[in-house]
Amino acid sequence: MAPAAQKRTRVEGTIVKHAPIRLVGKASQDCFYVSSKMAFVSALKKVTKLLKPSRKQPRRQYIRMMGMGKCVDKTISLGLRFQKEGYKVDIFTGQTTLFDEIKVAHETSEKMEVDGDDESDSDEEIVKQQRIISTIEVRVYQRDQ
Repeated sequence: MAPAAQKRTRVEGTIVKHAPIRLVGKASQDCFYVSSKMAFVSALKKVTKLLKPSRKQPRRQYIRMMGMGKCVDKTISLGLRFQKEGYKVDIFTGQTTLFDEIKVAHETSEKMEVDGDDESDSDEEIVKQQRIISTIEVRVYQRDQ
């Protein structure tokens, strides 16, 4: 049997979200990350440019477009657009774990005088919280010429 799902407790404080770990090195050259702020047409042009061979880059077999969270919809739309243009497209779904930091401020009742000004002493406790988000990988293969 699968273990019972653990309920997350709600913690009040300032949330500091961290970006997921991205690929580094040779594997990252064939990977294109889609962001929510990126314009659709500019992403389309960038991937088209990556698919074309150049002097610096040899012909690639495929380009991977990666989207997470609210970018999943835009990534699928880009993949469908390339499929309409005659490219072979594969779509893979998955999930990834992210860790967020929550800074909880604890104020003490003691007041300190600094240069004549009253300031309250505050302690910050950092709570790490794990969350799982959906991911999508769209592979756009070269057209056979």
